[in-house]
Order: sequence, then C-alpha cells, then structure tokens
Amino acid sequence: MNNFDKYTKGGYSHLQNWMANFILRAQFPDEIDERLPTISHLLIPMSSNEYTDDPFARFLAILGFFLFLIYIVPLYRLAYRIVNEKETRARESMKMMGLQDTSYWMSWLTYWIIIVSIISGICTNYLGDLI
Repeated sequence: MNNFDKYTKGGYSHLQNWMANFILRAQFPDEIDERLPTISHLLIPMSSNEYTDDPFARFLAILGFFLFLIYIVPLYRLAYRIVNEKETRARESMKMMGLQDTSYWMSWLTYWIIIVSIISGICTNYLGDLI
C-alpha cells in the first residue's frame, strides 16, 4: 500500500487524466462546456508480481551517456570550427574569390550530416548490442 500511496500522491495519474481531457477537448472544439465529454480516473490498488528485471530501465540508465556523446562531439567541433574560421577569416577570403552563400552553407550541411550520421551509427550499433 505504501507504493500505491506514493503513486496516487505523485501526480502522474492526474497529469495523465489532464492530458486525456485536453486531447478530448481538442477533438470537440465547438461543444459547450456542459455537453463536453470528460474522462474521470479512478485508482484502485491491486496486487502485482514482484519486480524482476526491466530491460527498458537498463536502456534508460545508459541513454544519458549516449545523448551526451551525441551532442558534445558536434558542439566541440562546431565551436572549434567557428573560432578557427573567425581567426583565419577564411569565409571572407573565399567570398572575395567568388564563393556564393549557397555553396558555403551546403558544405556545412554536408559536413554535419556526415558527422552526425557517423556518431548516430556508432551509438545505434552499440545500443543494439546492449538491448
């Protein structure tokens, strides 16, 4: 009963009910409040099996590391490249030689698609082995 009390007072069930009613109201935007259908929730304690193992929880435990890895490498490279480009004035030099903005931004887009694809592929392959 202690866990049931924590669940009922934790707010998740209220949030779930609020979201269900929000979606329901979005489906019937022209209805008057008295005729608007609502969803009520009722919580009843019941026995369940003892917790053994949850592979999704194991996945979530290491997900933070992979999200960190996915974002820190491109962020570091982006900051380094921006500072280096400002120091050397490479873009201004290339513009003087006839570089168009479209070519410049497409080169950055291609570069980041390649970098992010490599990192995502490595993380997906590693996470696939864990699950």
